[in-house]
Amino acid sequence: MGGSLRDQLLKAGLVDEKRAKKAKHDDKQQHQKALKARKSGQKPQPTTTEQAAERAGQEREMHAQLSRDLNRERDASHALKALRTEVRKLLEQHAQAFDRGDVRYNFAENRKIKRIYVTHKQQQALAAGELAIVSWDGRHLLVPAEVGRRALEKLPDTVVVIAEPETLDPDDPYAAFPIPDDLEW
Repeated sequence: MGGSLRDQLLKAGLVDEKRAKKAKHDDKQQHQKALKARKSGQKPQPTTTEQAAERAGQEREMHAQLSRDLNRERDASHALKALRTEVRKLLEQHAQAFDRGDVRYNFAENRKIKRIYVTHKQQQALAAGELAIVSWDGRHLLVPAEVGRRALEKLPDTVVVIAEPETLDPDDPYAAFPIPDDLEW
């Protein structure tokens, strides 16, 4: 089975004469360009297979980077979901029942005044900063202030209202005169 590969492919009928001549011509041109570049001292141009391999490597790297970015986003989403679940469980464990008391308590949430009705004891605890109001899933929960602070640390976008107790100024001339109960604003 002698002869070149070109002759064998022609005999088998896998290639026609026109394609064989074109391939030989292209190969000869590429060889001449490489010789010319070598004589002039230029760096030889990469062949088409080298270009294809380089392009394939770039595409692999691009797909790998895209996969890393998508994985990072997915992991961040899972972490946020787990954190929200943890905060929800924390709030549900420590939430106090506030069954529509008779005292109205006003507070600011997202630059709007909201109101809830609590018992007198809960109002005192809210004013003293012992209880906090947490807005979660469209409802308001009463939790101990420490739990509200922990929820705020874990999820900074959680709306937590904690009243800061007033500190009395020792030089206040009106400190001896308490505000009467019937003067509620």
